[in-house]
Amino acid sequence: MPATTALILENWPATICSNFSFNTSFHALKRMGKKTVLALLRPAPRYMDLLEELHKSGCYDLVVDKPVAQALSSRSIPHEILDSYIGQKATYWVDKTMRTLEKRLPEVFGKEAFRQQFNFDGQPVFDEIVQPLFNNLMGQFAEEIFLVEVLRNLFNKRDVSLLLVWTDVIRYTKTATRAAQARKIPVLQLLHGGWQSRFIGHFENQIYADKIANMAPFSKDFFEFYQRDTSKCVVTGRVEFDYTAASQKMSRAEACSRLGLDHEQPIIVFGTTHHFPHTLWYRDYHDSVGQTFAAFLQAFGKLRKEHPKLQLLVKVHPSAPAPVSNAFFQERAAAAGISDALVTTQHLQEAMHACDVLVSFGSTICIDALLLDKPVVILDLQARSDCYVYKDDAFAFVRNPEDIYETVKAALFDKKFQADMEKKRERSKYYYNYLNDGKAMERVISLIDEMAQ
Repeated sequence: MPATTALILENWPATICSNFSFNTSFHALKRMGKKTVLALLRPAPRYMDLLEELHKSGCYDLVVDKPVAQALSSRSIPHEILDSYIGQKATYWVDKTMRTLEKRLPEVFGKEAFRQQFNFDGQPVFDEIVQPLFNNLMGQFAEEIFLVEVLRNLFNKRDVSLLLVWTDVIRYTKTATRAAQARKIPVLQLLHGGWQSRFIGHFENQIYADKIANMAPFSKDFFEFYQRDTSKCVVTGRVEFDYTAASQKMSRAEACSRLGLDHEQPIIVFGTTHHFPHTLWYRDYHDSVGQTFAAFLQAFGKLRKEHPKLQLLVKVHPSAPAPVSNAFFQERAAAAGISDALVTTQHLQEAMHACDVLVSFGSTICIDALLLDKPVVILDLQARSDCYVYKDDAFAFVRNPEDIYETVKAALFDKKFQADMEKKRERSKYYYNYLNDGKAMERVISLIDEMAQ
């Protein structure tokens, strides 16, 4: 077996499904009248709620990959794991195909017309990058061929009615999307992330799924801006925001009690995103976060001199990549003289209910705060900005570090500023989460019922 293939086959289960175990009790389920859904989703609680509702309906059997399987097992929801369809034929076919590619790819690389594509300022650079390029392509090919064979095995043995994906633009889910469509199996994408911006690796791509749901009017407008096929877009509202939209709210005092904060004193929540800056134009992720947080801490320190009881909670995205961890923010806050800052990756709902103002980047939690009628200040200190797109919405954009202090102070204490945000809020709530009736889940499930063959 080629070394590249062996490495991929060793790592593929860890990165895609990763568990060769099989829920044997699944076969004992009564299949009569049930449809099979293959769900390649993030194991986020709201998406697991959706799969749980599909199971409870009695209409669907579930096939999932390992991350989702683990989440469903914790809820005692029957399911089948995609890895159970790997089989010896899949590994054999990957090995055979990769041997052919190992011979053919160098032939392509050797063509002068191909090599000329890698000139930079008139200087050839192909020889410097050829080995990493070869390794990268071989790795991608092996993953995709392997996944296609596993899916072929699944589709041959099970009558799959629908594929659910959380995105159709990354290699794993796009390959699954194309494989399903080749078998005339419809694909429904559940749009991820409540806050979209330009150049985030989604809207500038074609829509590969047959339909997209879990979206707001705002999301559809972005696809329209990129001249995508918006007939595929189904505005349902966002399942992630059903909790907030349905007014299942805790009191501020209760939220503060859970967090260990004083509900009688003002609280600023500084919220982070999974990736910031979230655009292809910026690569200095670590420095940008550090610089933006440092500018915020300077403004917070100035505010605290005027309001000594002012409290700070830093809500770190639970999947934030290293080194931007809890310690990253705790250490920088302490270095700025704020030793009592509460830093956590947990308790999102408590943080949103407790805060008097949310300071963040372009994060989904901005919409959580919006739905709870909280002032939202967005720090957008990069050279390029989408702030003009949001000028009519209930968000205050800060473009210069020196303006953070005055903007946050106004959000906390200025009645006119707060009234202006309130006037914009109702329109923004609809635009970013549609009807806000807590029934987005029901609308998504209705679409699943309609699409499942």
